[in-house]
Amino acid sequence: APSGGQRRASVALILRPSPQDSCGLDVLFILRAANRRDPWSGHVALPGGRQEPGETDEETAVRETREEVGLDLADQACFQRLGRMTGDVEAGSKQKSLPVSCFGFLAKPLS
Repeated sequence: APSGGQRRASVALILRPSPQDSCGLDVLFILRAANRRDPWSGHVALPGGRQEPGETDEETAVRETREEVGLDLADQACFQRLGRMTGDVEAGSKQKSLPVSCFGFLAKPLS
């Protein structure tokens, strides 16, 4: 677990200008795999996951997004970092929860 022994997780909020609506934004969601041991099985979610030792919250969001959907949010030619979107929220149940951080990224228009 990360420093302090507390498990953490991070997600990425990925936005792009909507090609159908000049004033709108599209948001990237994933459909979580079905797994009976996962309390979020089959849910629609933002890409992200659990932090690995030595990672910052943002590094976790970037790595998990690359692993889950193949987007490299660290590529500044393609994505603008918007920053931490909120304070941590607790996800899970009273018996088993973990803090989750959310980081925003804007996909840059293709040239």
